Amino acid sequence: SRPSVPRYLLLSNRSTPGCYAIRALTASRWSHVACQIDGWVYEARAKTGVQKVGVVQAIQDAQEVATARIDTRDRYALAFLEAQLGKPYDWSAIWSWFGSRDWQEPDCWFCSELVAAACAAGNRRVVYAETARVTPGMIWNSPVIVRES
Repeated sequence: SRPSVPRYLLLSNRSTPGCYAIRALTASRWSHVACQIDGWVYEARAKTGVQKVGVVQAIQDAQEVATARIDTRDRYALAFLEAQLGKPYDWSAIWSWFGSRDWQEPDCWFCSELVAAACAAGNRRVVYAETARVTPGMIWNSPVIVRES
């Protein structure tokens, strides 16, 4: 078996109306979460969908940033993230806070859905598969991550 490969989660919030709304609707300190692997950040953003950017670009304009470590047993998480590049943002995730839906459909992604699916692809679940929604706060509070800041 391969040794564990550390992967980092990057959580942030900004002072935009959308970020305030996400924090209010989810009762979370965080409005955004992304995966940081090998110096690159994989994230889903409203304007760009799923993208791969440098760390400086990922935290640009953030009011607050925190990191957490998650160990996965293989490189499947990275392969999963690479395969998601260019997919659109999941606007229906916003409305799912008032109902339920399958967040694991791979046609579009909300930031925390992308992170949770990538971790699961890397053999480490951060949320229960049966949950109807995934929020940045749920990931931050997951018992399988190690908060660093």
